[in-house]
Amino acid sequence: MKRFIIQDKITKKYLKRANKEYSYVASVEDALLITTRSAAHTIVRNRQGGERYHRWYPMVNKVNVIEVNILLYPNGVQPFIDGVLNDISK
Repeated sequence: MKRFIIQDKITKKYLKRANKEYSYVASVEDALLITTRSAAHTIVRNRQGGERYHRWYPMVNKVNVIEVNILLYPNGVQPFIDGVLNDISK
């Protein structure tokens, strides 16, 4: 499953959203997981002054949109280990 996160190029911190406000955190585990690439770019554009500003100053983009693959599994189950050793498929 593909998701996207936003990283500041200078501070190497990741974007997080809590209480309807954005902030940057050091841990990638706390980062905001964004569903689509276009939504990630929209968040970047809105946080950096809008599209009109970037048309005239294209080099001010100071963030990376990073594509990540995530594996979803049920709580309390270790992927692969429980499936092989404890045979949870039954």
